[in-house]
This record gives sequence, C-alpha cells and structure tokens, in this order.
Amino acid sequence: MQNPEWFLMRRLARSGTIRALSHRLRQRHYAVGLQQQPARSQDLDPLSKEAVVAVLEHTGLYAGLRLSDTTVAELQTFAQTYPCYGNGKPHLGFLYRESQKARNRCSQNILSGHYLNLDHQCAAVDRLRQDPAILAIAADYLQTAPAYLGSQLWWSFPGSADPAERCQISQAFHYDLDGYRFIKFFFYLSDVDESSGPHVFVRGSHHQMRWHHRLLRKRYSDREILGTYGAAAVATLCGPPGYGFIEDTFCFHKGTVPTDRDRLMLQIEFGIKDYGMQHRRVPSEKLSLIPLG
Repeated sequence: MQNPEWFLMRRLARSGTIRALSHRLRQRHYAVGLQQQPARSQDLDPLSKEAVVAVLEHTGLYAGLRLSDTTVAELQTFAQTYPCYGNGKPHLGFLYRESQKARNRCSQNILSGHYLNLDHQCAAVDRLRQDPAILAIAADYLQTAPAYLGSQLWWSFPGSADPAERCQISQAFHYDLDGYRFIKFFFYLSDVDESSGPHVFVRGSHHQMRWHHRLLRKRYSDREILGTYGAAAVATLCGPPGYGFIEDTFCFHKGTVPTDRDRLMLQIEFGIKDYGMQHRRVPSEKLSLIPLG
C-alpha cells in the first residue's frame, strides 16, 4: 500500500473489460504526431510498424527482429566486462568468466546472473531504449507516448532446480501485470536452441485468458497451460545472437532451463505509465562480489 495507484492497477488490470476500455479511451486521444513518427533505426533491420502492431494485437507476439552485428558485439562485450549478480541479489556479484567458480563457491543455487543498474552503465541499452523504430512500435501498440519501464540483461545457467526456484526466476508459466497495457522487446545475445533455455510463449492468451487465471495470478505447470490453451498456441523461440521478438507479456510465457550452455538475453519494456516499481537503481554501497580467493 506504499503505492496505492500501483496496488489498484494490479487489481483492476486483470479485467479484460477494463483493459479494453482503457485502450479505447487512449485511441481517442492518440496524437497524430506520434502516428507519423519515423521508424528508422541504426540498430535494427528495417520493419513495418503497422505490420508488427497488427500481429501483436492478434497474437501478442511478433518474432523476427534482428539487431545489428555491431550492437550485438557491444552488448556481449559489456556482459563480459561488468559484474552480474546471482539470481539478481546485490551481494552475489561476479564476472561472467568466473561464473562457474562463483556458482561452486556460493551456498545458494545460482541459476541466473543479472546486470544491475543497466541504464547507467551500458550505452547500447541506453541507445536502444531511445531507438526511433522501437519507440514507434511501442507508441502504436500502446496508443500513447510510451513510458520507459526499464531494461534487464541476464544470463540463464544450466543446472538443476526445484519448482520453487524455477518460479522465482520466471521458469514456469505466468503472465505479467505491469500496467493496463505494456510491451516488451527481447533480444538473444547468445545462440539459443532447444537445449539452451529458449523463451516459450502462448499466443493469443491475452485475449482468451480464463477467469480463474485472471483471479489467481501465480505460476502454472506446463500441463495446466497446455491443457487449457492447447499445444498449437505455444511458441518456442530459438535463434542466433541478435534474434529478437516483441511481446505483450500479459500473455502466458516462461523461460526454460538451459541444459547445455548459458543463455544471455536483453529485455526492454514500455508501458502507458511508470508506477516507479520496476525501474530502480541499487546503491553502489549495496553491491558486492562473491569472494573467490
């Protein structure tokens, strides 16, 4: 209750009727200037925002973005240079090249390594969040000037995990509730196949979500989701470094556990309002590295 507006949104945004009403009201006031915003980019291959948004409206997923090789290399270099933090914990920092040593030394089961304070350190991420093509797509889908909600860059590591641990790092089916409407851009920065933790998405589930799933927001088993929405709706997304996709993550989705090699992934999120809950900076004095000796 420290943020009543956030609390209220998290209750009301589960309703399909309220979400649709909110979107129709924004459509009435959507600025012509935003609709004419150029969609040129130095980091992405050219794409039609109208075609992208049409697919997003129908399925909640657009796959097939492509980052330039230069931007991919810049992000990979950042990931090799700066410390990441085990399971996103500020006291579990380590350089990626020492990830196996850190995981062996730590008493906790480290399944992921997150780069904290990303916006303040990575020029490529700062450039992408202001990219004209990305902003144009976000604006058309949201029907308003997009509010930047934050970025995440993280490794997923192979390893055994119990169901509770997988839920904590989003490796079980769930949907996000970050606003009345929001959109996320994802990019693989490592080669991702079936054995290296591909992202999994349930097409159209933002329109077809069952009432009990709206009311009981939690992590769900594969059996529950596939039995409800059908295997044909499930997309497993694989691709080389630079492969990207756009999602309305009010749809069901999950990460999967890599079995053969680590996965590096970037996420950039926009919504209609920043409630101040996702985009937070961790004070430097709270960051520390795992002593590796």
